[in-house]
Amino acid sequence: MKITGFSRTTFYRRVKDGDIPCVRAIHRWIFHRETLIAWREKLLAPSRSAP
Repeated sequence: MKITGFSRTTFYRRVKDGDIPCVRAIHRWIFHRETLIAWREKLLAPSRSAP
């Protein structure tokens, strides 16, 4: 949650929706730090579709 800046509720809602990259292992969610950082950078990157 610290990496993404989302509240706990928003974070887990987005995990459940499949928006945040992670893996479900038995009863735990596993997140790879570098993958989350890359995902956040991609999300925050300015759109390059300018005319």
